[in-house]
Amino acid sequence: MKWIESIKVFTCLSGVILIMASCAPGDSGSGSGTSSDPWPVILVENDISTDTTWESGNVYLINTWNFDVEGCTLTIEPDVIVKFHPANGPWLTVSSGGRIVSQGEAAAHVVFTSYYDDIHGGDTNGDASATSPDVEDWGIVYLDGVDDCSFEYSDFLYSGDSSYYSALYIYGDNTSLDHCSFINNTGSEYYEIGALDASNAGSGTSITNCLFYNNSVPLSISDQFSLAGTNSFHRPDITSQTNEYNGIFVNTIDHVTSDIIWEEDEVAYVIDDVDWWITSGASLTLGDNVVLKFESGSMLDFADGTSQLINHSGTGVAFTSYRDDSRKGDTNGDGSASSPASSDWYGICSSTQYTTFPYTVGWSNIYYSQY
Repeated sequence: MKWIESIKVFTCLSGVILIMASCAPGDSGSGSGTSSDPWPVILVENDISTDTTWESGNVYLINTWNFDVEGCTLTIEPDVIVKFHPANGPWLTVSSGGRIVSQGEAAAHVVFTSYYDDIHGGDTNGDASATSPDVEDWGIVYLDGVDDCSFEYSDFLYSGDSSYYSALYIYGDNTSLDHCSFINNTGSEYYEIGALDASNAGSGTSITNCLFYNNSVPLSISDQFSLAGTNSFHRPDITSQTNEYNGIFVNTIDHVTSDIIWEEDEVAYVIDDVDWWITSGASLTLGDNVVLKFESGSMLDFADGTSQLINHSGTGVAFTSYRDDSRKGDTNGDGSASSPASSDWYGICSSTQYTTFPYTVGWSNIYYSQY
């Protein structure tokens, strides 16, 4: 396979090699405009351990296995394309006190994408139309126990190889995402992790104005932070184009331990836990039209009583089976192959409030539970 046409090496600084490729940038409406000028391609071949800025107008090709940002800040300017070599550099890990700040703008996004993506940053692999990007072309941006990262107007495309499935994994506090897109990625229904995996994200996490479509699983979250109702789970111009498992999958292992608010109402929140608690002193507030779907055997309980679930009888609020397609669509991704039935899940309990087994509440907006 041809590498890149008209390669010219300019310099080698801080573990990157700047080359020029005779290929024009593409345009998918993300701000990376079409031009006859070539995009500079910078090979990233060493870890980063000092504060570094990736500058506008360049393609950064990660070409080292398990590339690390350690103990420093990587700042990514608007109109930067980050591509991942499928064999040599499929991952970007931020660890050991590191930080990533991806500063896209409305007219100049940052794009994390496939080596084979000619639309963003041009024909980096130099084979014209012989190859095209696809789901699972690269691995993951992995925030490994780090805090205070941010992504604004940043797009994640074609990720999710079998190493982890997600495009972006958040493990840490105070990471923010605003106006980001997750398109054509995987996620895993089996492991209940999304293309954006915030299932281990801590307090202060913020996900606003983000777009998810053509993913297997779009989003997984923890029960440690609030989620606004500003995100979208369909393609803007083709509303029928959504995600295979079109829901928000909740990792409930830590239980609700503080006051949080869930307002997202386009898709359902999915609960898979035989003993999920809102712990003493904490509360969960549901916005109107929010739906919680429960997998087999799942149950919600309260340490201080049902008052901890605020607006549980609000307009359009419902608690139902994972198989219930009539409320927020086909969350379990099987079309009409399954239907909800009585006893699909256990129910909503208050074992500290009621003294008679099975301690369940009898709200009229609970559907298909055992009790």
